[in-house]
Amino acid sequence: MPNHSSIEREEAIDLPIGKCQLITLDADNGPAASGLTGTHNVYYAIISVNEEVIYMFNLTWNDKAEETKDLFIGLLNKLSLKVASK
Repeated sequence: MPNHSSIEREEAIDLPIGKCQLITLDADNGPAASGLTGTHNVYYAIISVNEEVIYMFNLTWNDKAEETKDLFIGLLNKLSLKVASK
């Protein structure tokens, strides 16, 4: 977990490529002494494919808008894997 953040929400979502654990962090801008708390959300997606491969993505636009989370989930839903032939 990055400095000056706390877990706001954890969700399990199914994506076309696998299962995803979506974590929303409530993060702070500025140094600890600034007193700024909960200024923006950071979203982390941990995706397992076939119970083996793990991918991790994160996104923030330094806001707390629900539209940012919706955009991130939309991008995650568009992910696909291409298996390279040997």
